[in-house]
Amino acid sequence: MNRRYREIINKLLNAHRWTSVRELAILCDVSIRTIQLDINKINILLKDFDISINATKRGYYFTEKSKMILIEKDIIRTCLDFEYIFEVPTTPFERQMYILLNLTFSEKLYFEELTNKLFVSDSTLRNDIKLVKNWLKLNLGLKISISISKGIKLICKEKDKRNIIYWIIGKKTNASILTKYWNYLFRDTNPLNLFKETYDIVESEAKKFGYYLSGNSFMMFSLEILIAIRRYKLGFFLEIPYESSEELLPVIASLRSEIDTYFNIELPENEWLHLQKYFYSKQFLSGTNIKQIETSESENIVNEFVRVIDLKFNVDVTKHTVIKENLVLYITPMINRLKLNHRIPNPISHGIIKKFPLESQMALELSGILKKYLNLNTNPTQIAYITLHLVATNELWKQKLNTILICDFDEGVISLIKNKIIKYLGEKLFFYGLYTYADFIKEKEENIQQIDLIITTSSLADVTKIPFFRITPEFDVKYILELEKYIDTIL
Repeated sequence: MNRRYREIINKLLNAHRWTSVRELAILCDVSIRTIQLDINKINILLKDFDISINATKRGYYFTEKSKMILIEKDIIRTCLDFEYIFEVPTTPFERQMYILLNLTFSEKLYFEELTNKLFVSDSTLRNDIKLVKNWLKLNLGLKISISISKGIKLICKEKDKRNIIYWIIGKKTNASILTKYWNYLFRDTNPLNLFKETYDIVESEAKKFGYYLSGNSFMMFSLEILIAIRRYKLGFFLEIPYESSEELLPVIASLRSEIDTYFNIELPENEWLHLQKYFYSKQFLSGTNIKQIETSESENIVNEFVRVIDLKFNVDVTKHTVIKENLVLYITPMINRLKLNHRIPNPISHGIIKKFPLESQMALELSGILKKYLNLNTNPTQIAYITLHLVATNELWKQKLNTILICDFDEGVISLIKNKIIKYLGEKLFFYGLYTYADFIKEKEENIQQIDLIITTSSLADVTKIPFFRITPEFDVKYILELEKYIDTIL
């Protein structure tokens, strides 16, 4: 079953009118002709349900009756997803994931075996394997040996193979893809019920001990536990036991007891010590007891980061404990992820960095600190997250100019100017108050000594030493842009 079918049906199911073939082609990144062929094949599948995709000169659509049947009979999951799970990988990315996951189970894979299973040519397979090799080196620093006669072999230990699986499973975008990958691994097409039960146990135990994780972190840790159980049952054991000095956290010890009971299994302690390191790599939310996750190492890094941004950007976050606590919540597991090459549970767009230049410049200072003190290399995803943390709290630390408005016009003009100041320049200005020209002249100096900027419709030459920017009552876009430039020179 082609994965595009699901995307096409979902698009038409949620559309309020017809959708053009061009829109569908752009969505699926294929040609218009391919979409037309897909529509014909989808209609063959839907024929058993007495529904079809309707066509007009403008595009394609489902009738309201067809939409209702699609939803009520859960056709996407019960029909399309089921076929998708068993479908031979058809896209380059799916083939690469298939090869990677199978390498974690087989001592070696042979070219002829893979070309037969994947229905691809030797040249296509070689290109896929080359991309797999590059992916392993870039993300995990691992290697594979490639030989036409001896096959393809993954050169790493069991803990590294588990990490490969965790990275791939962590890239899932929905339940059907997760199930398909799970089927590649364990020839099991129904992991979702087990996953739900494991998730509930993990969430309950974590919160009982004062750990609050993001939803994606709870999901990933639940999957990591399930994969550890399956690998252990299949005879894939961790080669090197952890040092005897290491102990299980109370939360992990309690979780071990619950999981062992539920699955009727006794995972060795070194398995749980290994899982504990993954637990320490997750994203923690506010409400988590900072003392339970903070290390002396992360405390020193956060303190140095706070010192540097104060020195270079004149931003003192020590006045706001919530900012520092949030940094500890993120940076502590971040250090663990970077050390152990663990995947972040929920990557975000690197576009954040360009969108918030000031905060991203501050975040980049952390990159230098981690390199200097721990010899750790960060990546754009990590910088994007630190940027977001700073953006989320910039109302607390970002410098704003205390601003008053001097205006002798009526309420309409005053309201217009005030609203535009708040709407367009609210991040840089704090609106402190309103004066008429006469009131300002009479005001005592001690009452306005905290004012940084005056926006005025009157001339204040030789009246005050406070910086002022003169505008007309219209206060149009030109004035806003000029005022913003002027503010930046003061800040």
